[in-house]
Amino acid sequence: MASSFILNIPVDGKIDFARGETAGMFIIAISMFLIFLSVYSHRKKAGFNGFTFGQGFRAGILTTLLASIVYISCWMIFYEFYGSQFVEQSKEYFVEQIQVDAQFSEEEKESYVEDFRKTMDSYQNNIFMRIFYTFQKIFPLGFLITMLSALFLRKKGTTNVAP
Repeated sequence: MASSFILNIPVDGKIDFARGETAGMFIIAISMFLIFLSVYSHRKKAGFNGFTFGQGFRAGILTTLLASIVYISCWMIFYEFYGSQFVEQSKEYFVEQIQVDAQFSEEEKESYVEDFRKTMDSYQNNIFMRIFYTFQKIFPLGFLITMLSALFLRKKGTTNVAP
């Protein structure tokens, strides 16, 4: 997941947000497969004793939290090097994307742009907001994969009853 930040390193002083967002989310989705593997590994260790939803959820959510912490840490390091550039260029990119979108009225465009600028200002000036927004980007997908993995990988235990 952390390697997805490499895609956002500015080339010639410009960040390619479209490429970075698409490729970054793709890499994150693939890396979330590790959650499934974590739950599956715990299921194999359970053997014939059964594997409950709760056991799968516990294994998956711990993996998700660890992945979220690593992702946030790597983002904070990236932000230290390219943060001001990222914030300014993301404002420009968002405004550009909204301005060319024909489905919004001029009033709606102004409202969206103003809200985004306020959000980015709080993002830039408050480390806790930056952590929260970064966590919000990664955790929901991990939580969903945790739930699905725990649900699909549960199994009932077997009994050894002599015939």
